[in-house]
Amino acid sequence: MIDERSALFSELSELFVYPDDASAISDKARKIARWIEKADVPTAMELEAFADHVDEFETKSLQELYVGTFDIGKTTTPYMGHLVLGESFNRGNLLSRLKDTYREYGVEDDTDLPDHIANILKFISVAGTDKEVVQELLTYILLPGILSLLPHLQKVSDENPYYHIFKAVKKIVEPLAVSIPDSKEPES
Repeated sequence: MIDERSALFSELSELFVYPDDASAISDKARKIARWIEKADVPTAMELEAFADHVDEFETKSLQELYVGTFDIGKTTTPYMGHLVLGESFNRGNLLSRLKDTYREYGVEDDTDLPDHIANILKFISVAGTDKEVVQELLTYILLPGILSLLPHLQKVSDENPYYHIFKAVKKIVEPLAVSIPDSKEPES
């Protein structure tokens, strides 16, 4: 049986994929907001802000915004490993390890790279947040990646709804990540 936290991560992952239908994306965000609103009002408000903002877009315009926002190499790429490790041997090693780990847990191999935020959230939904591998992923890749891109998205938050969804995921992930002293480097 899937627990609520796993279901939450699964639902959130769907907000980060290429948008085929703008109204379906805003509906899903609202559904998640209603689901968590009693337990986490600030996160629910971010999800509602995301949905309200998405409602302003036709699907084609939202698709253009998605591509423009998340183009690889930008400071707002959805590839968390790229944000944290750059284009390096360490990122290549991370991608290989993630692919193997996803396979070990039975997570379907997506067409996108394994460090895409949607794939990370989908993996967390399957593995659960109490696993050591998930704690490492949350602590060393997902949260630092989100913290890296949020200031860049904040600059365009009036025009870009994705700021709100990343902020919501940050609020959900932050208490789950292990507190690590600043001197510790991510493992590669």
